[in-house]
Amino acid sequence: MIVETAIDAAKVGLRQGGKPPWQGSPPHEMDSTAEPALHHTPVAPQAKMTAALRDSKVEHSVTVTATWRAGSSRSAAQEGPVNKPPVHAVAPEPWVVRFATQIPPGQRVLDLACGHGRHTHFFLERGHPVTAVDIDLSRLAKRPAHPRLEAIEADLEHGPWPLEQRRFAAVVVTNYLWRPILPNIVASVEDGGALLYETFARGQERFGKPTNPAFLLEPGELLEAVRGQLIVHAYEHGEFPVPNGCRAVRQRLYARRAST
Repeated sequence: MIVETAIDAAKVGLRQGGKPPWQGSPPHEMDSTAEPALHHTPVAPQAKMTAALRDSKVEHSVTVTATWRAGSSRSAAQEGPVNKPPVHAVAPEPWVVRFATQIPPGQRVLDLACGHGRHTHFFLERGHPVTAVDIDLSRLAKRPAHPRLEAIEADLEHGPWPLEQRRFAAVVVTNYLWRPILPNIVASVEDGGALLYETFARGQERFGKPTNPAFLLEPGELLEAVRGQLIVHAYEHGEFPVPNGCRAVRQRLYARRAST
């Protein structure tokens, strides 16, 4: 099922109290650079419907467009051999491209867990200075050096937060989840700045890796992470197409901090 949700930030309120369903599970590292193992799913004729979504952490109804696809619930074993799209780790995520125009020209962007640097160089080409952080910068070094690039090699899981009190016009995180630093990520967005976050979510285990719940966002988890701090402009959680005819379950968010 594809779920495309557009949220009017003025109407979104998250309930106070209660324990989110993902708390209590020990966080683990997810390789942000490895290409995910995805399985091809034949697409049957679509039947669209509109419904009202009431997440346990959202007080107001949100209009949802849901597209049901036959065969999407089959197990990985029934889907055939693993399919690893060679272009997945090269092109920037469409979600990032979609909202890149909302970042003021010339403002600094943080690319966290940058991997091979696909988003680092996407924003460099758009004229932004970029701070790229990863545990291993050797893959980033394979690309040409750039005068507006600041590269920081740091272990985000086992070392201190490497950016201290620094804040950025945009923070970009894709295919990476380490729950203990979610507060640091949100705090790194400057006044008027943006957070672009996208990674795998619960339900991905039907299609391939990652299958460990520690690597998969629960429904509404990114909403909870920014609650009371950032204004959510767009949020999606569902099954989406990825390159080479594959499908994956993803959660993605575009949120901004109010200007002072």
